[in-house]
Amino acid sequence: MSRKNLTYLGIALAGSAVGAVLGLLSAPHSGRETRKRIARSIGDKKDAIIRRGYQAADGVNDYLRAS
Repeated sequence: MSRKNLTYLGIALAGSAVGAVLGLLSAPHSGRETRKRIARSIGDKKDAIIRRGYQAADGVNDYLRAS
C-alpha cells in the first residue's frame, strides 16, 4: 500500500471510531432497551408480512376457484 492509501485508511478508521463513540454517548436508551425495541419492531413487521402473505394466497385461491 502506498503512503497516501494508508493515510486515507487511517482517516477512515479514526472517523469510524469517533462516530461510534458519539453514537454511544448520544444514544437515547440503553443497549438492552434498544435491542428489545429492535426485536419487537422486527417481530411486528414479520407478523404483518406473514398476514399479507396469507391474504395474497387466499386471494389467489379465490381467483382460481372463480375461473
